[in-house]
Amino acid sequence: MGCYNARMQTDFTIFPLGFGASCIAFLAMLVLHFLWVSPLMFQRAWIRHSGIRPGDLRRGDKRSVVITSLLGRAFTAILLGVLAGHTATHPAMLFMLAAVLWLAVMFEQLTGVLARREPLALFFLITLRHLACLMVGAGVYYLWSIL
Repeated sequence: MGCYNARMQTDFTIFPLGFGASCIAFLAMLVLHFLWVSPLMFQRAWIRHSGIRPGDLRRGDKRSVVITSLLGRAFTAILLGVLAGHTATHPAMLFMLAAVLWLAVMFEQLTGVLARREPLALFFLITLRHLACLMVGAGVYYLWSIL
């Protein structure tokens, strides 16, 4: 015998807190992402540990990196928005769900360290960037939901 709550929301929407919240979360995560890999923060460390030199990326490669970054942040903002809509009664739960998403990313990146012998410093640079972006996105949705 199943349990059914008549008040439970059964409709699904991609932007449960509104399109504006998703746009702000997307922009905040995108700015942090590009700052993270800029000369202001960790570009030199990333270049040193990844083995890629600044001249190695051609114009087409740079374009594909930017497009991939845009799509990744957009997908993450939408996913966090959907999770935020389903944690509306407990907005702080969104941070826990963001941490769980980060664990999935972290374990995927860990295979690079173990299988491809990538430097541990590169692992930390990548996974901490993802954690920071997820927490910033979750913070935007959290503030949007309580204001």
